[in-house]
Amino acid sequence: MKQNYNIKQIVYFAIGILGIGFLAALQMKLNIGIGPWDGMGRSISYVTNLRVGDISTILSVSCVFLNLLLLRKDFNLTHVLTLVVGILLGQIINFFFYTFFENLVIESYPLKLIIFVVSVVIMAIAVSIVQTSKFISLPLESFCQEFADRNGKTFAFMRQAADVFSVVTIVVITLFFKVPLTLREGTIISMIIFGPITGVVMPRLTRWLNQTGIVKVSNQVTLQVEA
Repeated sequence: MKQNYNIKQIVYFAIGILGIGFLAALQMKLNIGIGPWDGMGRSISYVTNLRVGDISTILSVSCVFLNLLLLRKDFNLTHVLTLVVGILLGQIINFFFYTFFENLVIESYPLKLIIFVVSVVIMAIAVSIVQTSKFISLPLESFCQEFADRNGKTFAFMRQAADVFSVVTIVVITLFFKVPLTLREGTIISMIIFGPITGVVMPRLTRWLNQTGIVKVSNQVTLQVEA
């Protein structure tokens, strides 16, 4: 069935993508730990000397490939387009990290911690915006959603599982390659609260989108998110 998109829906989606890129770069600059997925990318960048946004793109390709293995015949153009979003997000992160926040220095640890916690909450909202936009998902979130749908899990559960996997990978990379540890207090905070926040925010955004007519999402999807 043909999907019709509207300008409000695209703007809503764009706000989410820009927010994710902005906040991911900000968390890296705070240097008290970042979200586990981004932390894994940062650890890989230490080993490869590639820019963090470029590693983000490579991880996006990996998620699309996993979706292909999972979905097989059900894999379609929408899933391919998540890669375009992943590449775009990688470049947004590069811009904010290497240009916009180039000279950002915050010395106060309590202030860093406050900013980080707030950024995790807003990041969860930004990811929820992208997921409920019914436009194009992010590669990681698309894989988590598809895996959850086929295994009786919620998106929030699978997204938190991805964070746990990322933390384990960070530890392995740090031990084997002797690179700086990106796993810090901020990473643990993000791992604990990010997934549950999306579980709270997504159904509320879904209802709001239905009420305003920006995006029409079926009741089945709403119940699935809340399950």
